[in-house]
Amino acid sequence: MNSEKLGLVLEGGGVKGAFEAGALKALYDKGIKFDAVAGTSIGAVNGAYLAQGGIDMLVDMWVALQPEKLYELTPRLKSMLADKNIRVLELFKEIKKSFGSIRVFFKRSAVKARANFRLEFDEEAIRNSAMDFGLVVFNVSNMSPGELMKDEIKDGELVDYIMASATYPVFPPYIIDGNKYIDGGVYDNMPVNLLARHGYDKLLCIRTNTDDKRPKRKQERDNLLKYVLSPKEDLGHGMLFSNDKQLRYIELGYAAATEALDGELGKFLETRG
Repeated sequence: MNSEKLGLVLEGGGVKGAFEAGALKALYDKGIKFDAVAGTSIGAVNGAYLAQGGIDMLVDMWVALQPEKLYELTPRLKSMLADKNIRVLELFKEIKKSFGSIRVFFKRSAVKARANFRLEFDEEAIRNSAMDFGLVVFNVSNMSPGELMKDEIKDGELVDYIMASATYPVFPPYIIDGNKYIDGGVYDNMPVNLLARHGYDKLLCIRTNTDDKRPKRKQERDNLLKYVLSPKEDLGHGMLFSNDKQLRYIELGYAAATEALDGELGKFLETRG
């Protein structure tokens, strides 16, 4: 693998993935392109959209995304999600009141979210993309991680693995070939190592969490050239999706990347190869 190639790493973080979309929009507006992307959880989802349809497809998804695409919502729950000051415990109380148990809510929501997203992903387009793509999952059947690039995933199962990577542990496991998988974030939430092992020595990492919150991952290789772009403020709980919040995070990501491009990130990108 040519060391001049630039890899992109996207951290998991639920709704905070909109920050990544905004940051990437700023980068693409400046003509920055990537040779590969690897992500975990929402990072894998973002990476798949980027590989499949480019930056416009990714941003359009976040602009249009409504929480009812992800969750089985009553009118009361939809209203609560739109409340900027809502607390998770308050939501859980309302969920239990409406559905009888938290488990039933997440089971029904998982079926809905998976069905909706499956309609949007095109395995052939992702495989044929000039941008390589990788993700992380965790196999709870044998308690082992899966760190996979697209050519390491069997034909017909790529979308399944994208869904599995984003199966937050509160959702029922995603079953592939009889094995149960959950969100790769339980093993490596920012898969620097995955791209490094495939020869990408220069990496731009976009986080969904502030720098003081260290990403869960294994020790990375020492000789990597890496720039990490993080939000300056805590973006809150990743499961609290709302369209207003997503639009705000896109703006924050765009502003953060634009500022960084005028400084150290710009210098980092100029020294490719």
